[in-house]
Amino acid sequence: LKRATQYVLEIVTGTLESQESVVLVISELEGLAKKHHFQEEQQEDEIVLLAEEQEKEDEAKTGQAAPAVEKEQKTGKTDTVQEAAPQPTSDSSEGSDFMEHGAMPKESRLDEQGRIILGRHLAELKRCVKRIQPLEELLSRTPGMEKLHRFQHDLRTDLEEQINQVSDYFFDGQVREVPEAPSSTKESPIDARHLQPSGCQWKELLTINVDGMEIGFPEDQVVYMSAPPWHAKSAIKKANNISLGKLKPWPWSKLKNCFLGRLAGLDDSTLSDMRFPVVRRLGETELQVPPSFVLILLYDGKRGAAILAEEKPIRIEIPGDASCEEKTGKGFEAEVNTHGNKIMIATADSLNQV
Repeated sequence: LKRATQYVLEIVTGTLESQESVVLVISELEGLAKKHHFQEEQQEDEIVLLAEEQEKEDEAKTGQAAPAVEKEQKTGKTDTVQEAAPQPTSDSSEGSDFMEHGAMPKESRLDEQGRIILGRHLAELKRCVKRIQPLEELLSRTPGMEKLHRFQHDLRTDLEEQINQVSDYFFDGQVREVPEAPSSTKESPIDARHLQPSGCQWKELLTINVDGMEIGFPEDQVVYMSAPPWHAKSAIKKANNISLGKLKPWPWSKLKNCFLGRLAGLDDSTLSDMRFPVVRRLGETELQVPPSFVLILLYDGKRGAAILAEEKPIRIEIPGDASCEEKTGKGFEAEVNTHGNKIMIATADSLNQV
């Protein structure tokens, strides 16, 4: 699961080095999927063989018992066979249930420690399912990812089926609350005590990846995300401030047609006078300018900022159960945690405070 998820994230975020690598990874994932289905078929075949062997044994026992009954009816004599049957004790409720219902209660098949361990495993499987769901949803909306989407879908449904079967057998469909496992000494990247559920004000983000860190920009603040005009590319690489007038592709082009959101409503004369600072550092990470870059401009109505990124940002939706922690300084506004994934939020205002 971890391996497949890592590969899919590398494909979606574009962190693989080449198209050739993408093809190799997809081939390996297809191999994993085939292996997974092959193992399932083997297990089903083994179950069928075991059932057939058990049926043959039952038939053999029935055939041996029949002559003994006929002999007993003819002679009128019976051999007394004493069997040690389980006797309920007065202080054992489980024994009483056994005698009354003819079967051992479900939970008596596990001791207290066993129930705790099993409950923890089921809880961990449920967390795995929750982590797969957003990835599966993302792949369903991404063209060319149909096979990977199917692989994630099958993986999730298989896990859910296993969870339901074990829960129904041991816990009547309800996994009881179990004590938390001892915490690891490894420091978590996010302190959950500081996170406020359902406190995220952003519902849609445009995200980029910088040295393994996922950075999200509020979608309503992104006013430009494209490769700059060829004639301005060299100057923008070295500039500390970008004049919006340089982004006009041709002398006769309308400048306002180049922008989105709030900037699209301004006239050309106003836009030509506006300058946005170029952000060269985010947190502790210095932003390197790649040979071929995408210019991202943010504007909140008062302040603007420019970032030179390796690729166009990807749009994502933030679920309602996401957690949010406010940040100050270093160019970030907040930290959002969704299904174990951390996204650092940068706004036009926070980028001006770097």
